[in-house]
Amino acid sequence: ISALQDAIAARPGSGGEGADAAALRTQLAQLRDEIGALRAMAPDPAADATSDSRLSAIEAELRNAVQLSATNMQAMSGGIVDFQGRLDALDARIAALEKQGTGARSALADSVALALAADQFRRALDTGAPYRNAMTMLAAPAAADPEIGRLAAILEPNADRGIMSRAALAVSFAETVETVLSHAPADVDTIERMVGRLRDVVRVRRVGPSVTGDSPEAIVARAEFLVKDGDIAAALGALSGLEGAAAAAAAPWMERARTLLDAEDALADIEARAFERLRAANPAADAR
Repeated sequence: ISALQDAIAARPGSGGEGADAAALRTQLAQLRDEIGALRAMAPDPAADATSDSRLSAIEAELRNAVQLSATNMQAMSGGIVDFQGRLDALDARIAALEKQGTGARSALADSVALALAADQFRRALDTGAPYRNAMTMLAAPAAADPEIGRLAAILEPNADRGIMSRAALAVSFAETVETVLSHAPADVDTIERMVGRLRDVVRVRRVGPSVTGDSPEAIVARAEFLVKDGDIAAALGALSGLEGAAAAAAAPWMERARTLLDAEDALADIEARAFERLRAANPAADAR
């Protein structure tokens, strides 16, 4: 009985086993006292047998009560563990949603910054104005995306002075033509000899895509038509056929034209990325 009582007392949460177990423990204590008193007065085998029988019955009830209590505690513990697991899963889900919300807001902010920077770049390239402010707006997206960083590196060298616009390139090409032809070797064409004395005052040239030949005058004539038509890339291709002093004379204009084309390509990529990011960050707007 003492060993059983000690086992009950040692069980975690034994204080919560209920009224049945407490009553049984009280009965056991009373029986122990009664048996001890009877045996002290006069040993009686029949009484001992009856006492042993009663004790066995009570012991069985006590074990059943303890087992039932343990089963209930185990089930309750399992329920608590399951509930705690659900709470942990819910906390993790809430944290993920909060993180997702923060990430979405950050992505939207970067997308807007990228779109605003692209708009400022476009205005600057159309007018030839500096675009340092646009580069500043591009800093955060460039730090987060290596590809945007690469595009920013293309635009950075001219941020403070700007890039010659297409309109300015077209105007300056007339001066380039004169410089190139002044460095071209003398043409022995009959018509050229006839107007040779007037060359310093009036230059007679053919202009247009149909002009054939590899002479500097023919190359410049084709390039001039392409520039007026807005095809800067094709004009650069035509001027690449110049050689010697004529090529050196055309080099400054060609360099400015390449810088503009590289900037336009970079800007087109930035604009495309800005559009895709805005659509991804705000799908509802895309649906509308």
